Amino acid sequence: MDGGVNTNGSDIESLLKKFHDKYKCMPLGQREDSQKQIAQLINAEIPLTLEPTIQPHKGRPSGSKKRKGDSSTTRDPSAFEIVEKARKCSVCHHIGHNRSTCQRLKSLVDRGVLT
Repeated sequence: MDGGVNTNGSDIESLLKKFHDKYKCMPLGQREDSQKQIAQLINAEIPLTLEPTIQPHKGRPSGSKKRKGDSSTTRDPSAFEIVEKARKCSVCHHIGHNRSTCQRLKSLVDRGVLT
């Protein structure tokens, strides 16, 4: 008798007796699930496929990943944050160019003051 494959009445009776013995030891939630499955077996048509019990997964839900700008708690940028930062030279501190394009630095290098 491997799993009740045979259709003899005695095999079914022995399976039911084993199930009844296990049923007595089951917790309440598992008993309710077993009762539902037995009711499905009794009321079901011949081509029977049981639905698996779906348990929620542990961890972060799949739809809760943070996306940039999607959150309602995302802060709106201030006016000064929106304006693009102007280039400022580190040599002469004028706005509009940087060290690599500074005319003052080039003139100092040409005169030999800087190397």
